[in-house]
Amino acid sequence: MISDTSSDKRDSILKQLINSARGIQDAVLVDDEALVINNPLQEWDEDSASGMATAMFFLRDSTREHLHWSVLTHMLLETEDGYFIGIPCNQEIFLLVQASKDGKLGEIRRVINRAVRQIQTQLQAEEFFDVESDNGKITKTLVDDYKTKLQDNEPFTRPKPEANSDANSEIKYRNRRISN
Repeated sequence: MISDTSSDKRDSILKQLINSARGIQDAVLVDDEALVINNPLQEWDEDSASGMATAMFFLRDSTREHLHWSVLTHMLLETEDGYFIGIPCNQEIFLLVQASKDGKLGEIRRVINRAVRQIQTQLQAEEFFDVESDNGKITKTLVDDYKTKLQDNEPFTRPKPEANSDANSEIKYRNRRISN
């Protein structure tokens, strides 16, 4: 479950990426099926972004198979006018960036790598939130149920054993009971 605020945070990271280095024209996140996760911010439309992702994944898989490489971490296509860069953020989400040669490739790659780290952190937080929110709902429900069973004036604490009870009349030493 991905919330709107998570999508807004990812969009903010991508906007910052576009504004961080001269030459970066657009950026989009796609899943491993080449479906667009966020709306392209600048020049692409959803169909062209999905088409580019499909072509990039085909090229990646063909290259990996042909050269017997296990993993390709970055894909870079270069033309006379610009670059098309694809980088995985995790096993399911990829960042695609279009950049012109107005910017230096080293600077473009540096800001892309920083954006990828930020996106990875955001995705991990989303996964943690999803897991914790499910567990939190269960825990909160159990605590709320227990609170409703208490009377209004009872404190919400664990009962303490009485000082003179039979259970306390024996003293334990190294997990053995010693009688008085």
